[in-house]
Amino acid sequence: MRNPFLILAVAFFLGINFISAQEHQFGIIAGLGGSNDYQIRIHPTYPIEKDSKPIFAYHFNLSYTLKFNRIGIAIEPGYIRKGSKILNANSSLERDYDWFNKYNYLYAPLLVNWYLGKRIYFSLGPEFAYHLSTISIREGKEYTYKDIDDRFQLSGIVGLSFQIMKNLDVGLRYSHELPHNNDVYYFLQQNLHFVAKYKVAFSKKK
Repeated sequence: MRNPFLILAVAFFLGINFISAQEHQFGIIAGLGGSNDYQIRIHPTYPIEKDSKPIFAYHFNLSYTLKFNRIGIAIEPGYIRKGSKILNANSSLERDYDWFNKYNYLYAPLLVNWYLGKRIYFSLGPEFAYHLSTISIREGKEYTYKDIDDRFQLSGIVGLSFQIMKNLDVGLRYSHELPHNNDVYYFLQQNLHFVAKYKVAFSKKK
C-alpha cells in the first residue's frame, strides 16, 4: 500500500515550488534535424553491425517551465519522428537494398535548465517516449507496424539554448537512447535537432 504521508509530502513540495516560482513560462517548440539508430549484434549468426545513416527528423512540443532564479524545471509533451536508413540491409542475399525506418512517438522531455546568464541556458534531463507506429520502406514498398515489443523508450537529453528575442529562444539538443535488445541486436538511437521555442512568460509580482 502506498504511504499517504509520502504522497502528501511530494504534493506539498510541488505545490510550494509552484507558488514560489519567480516566473511561469508557456511555449510552443519546433525542432528539425537528424536521427540515426545503431544495431549491434549479440547473436553469432547475424552481421556484427548494420551500417546506418541518419534521416531527416522533427518534433513539435508544448512547453511549461517553472523558473527559480538561475534554475528552471520544464516539461515538454509532444510528438517526435525518429528513424534511420540502413545500408545493404539484405547483404546475405544476392540483391541488396537500403531500408528506411521512420518511428513515430508521443514523448515528454523533463528538463532542468541552468541559466548561465540572461540569454543563455543549459538543459539536461530524461526523455520518456511511447511508440505509436513504425513506417518501414524496403525495395519501394511501405509497411506500417504498430505492435512492437518495446513500446516505451527512455533517453537522455542535453541542450544549449539562446534567447535571441524576448519571446524567442533557439538552440541545439542531442538525445541518446538507453540501449535495449531483442536477443539478436542491441538497439540505441541518437538525435540532433535545431530547436526554436516561442514562449510567453508571467513573472511573479514583487
